[in-house]
Amino acid sequence: MKLRIMTFLSLLIIFSIAVAHVNADSKVENEVKTPISSKNLDEEYYDDLVTDFKKAGFTDVVVKKDEDLIFGFVHFDGEVEEVQVGKTTNFKKGASFSKNDKVTITYHTYSNRDQKILKLELDREFTADENGNVEVNGITEKGTQISSSDEQSIDAKDDGKFSMSFKLKDKNDSKIRLDLKNGKKNRVKYITLHQNKKVIERIESSEEASASSSIAASENAAREKQKIDDYNKNHIAYKIDFYDYKKFYVLDTQNHQIFEITKYDNEESAVVTTASYTGDMNTAIDFTFDFGEGGSYSMHAYNKYNGLPKSGAIFTGVNDGISNKASYLEDSYGIAKKYLGIEW
Repeated sequence: MKLRIMTFLSLLIIFSIAVAHVNADSKVENEVKTPISSKNLDEEYYDDLVTDFKKAGFTDVVVKKDEDLIFGFVHFDGEVEEVQVGKTTNFKKGASFSKNDKVTITYHTYSNRDQKILKLELDREFTADENGNVEVNGITEKGTQISSSDEQSIDAKDDGKFSMSFKLKDKNDSKIRLDLKNGKKNRVKYITLHQNKKVIERIESSEEASASSSIAASENAAREKQKIDDYNKNHIAYKIDFYDYKKFYVLDTQNHQIFEITKYDNEESAVVTTASYTGDMNTAIDFTFDFGEGGSYSMHAYNKYNGLPKSGAIFTGVNDGISNKASYLEDSYGIAKKYLGIEW
């Protein structure tokens, strides 16, 4: 007896699982998704939505008139007012419903005249070719003027066909508004242009290369700046302006060398003289330039104010006692690079 009961229960469980599996398969088979959100119905037309819902798999799609138009300033004839799917008018794009759920599309129209909406056969989405070019082809009524949000304007041919060309320059989608007008008939259509995958790959590859190049340039600039900072940390530069020439003094504080650079205004090159010095600029330095057979010239120099090189310095000839005020230069590296050929 127990064996029979256990057998019966086992068969019952297997049957229940099979039924549940069949029901799940049936549910998946009947499930469809909404092609648009109920919040994005502005300037949509009922005939477009009828096509969209049928393409999405809904089997029961009907339209309903709301004869509320008088002048047609706020809404055009045929514009969608509301969409109800099953029992709800509030749904997101991609929401799941049964394909047998009734779809009712209510649209604005006139009550006192029989005016048909402007015919339009045009896809919602287009994809660019490998050069980023998009060709948009549609059919409307003869004599219809079509203008786009990127300021193109064309007229439909005698057979109602029209074609517009667009160029996508970046990897982002582009949403284009088309305004159609034919006599008293008006219509709006939004289309989405998708960039070609190969173009996107090229753009992203270029962006990566540019980013890498930018990073490398930034790293090189950082290294260069560090080198300059290191040079300026161990060098001090001063300038004395004379009537028709300038003298620059660059001090190498690590090796106790001083460079005198004489640059005449009417000459391109400069004369450079080098000497070793003793002391430091906060107290005083002494140095002698040796000109060989031309003799020598000893000098004495110090900062105008102790510990404040930016306040300038005084350079004095020991033999003749002539003193000159020298201004401090922030960028000793710039002077050294220009006149001494330094590449730090």
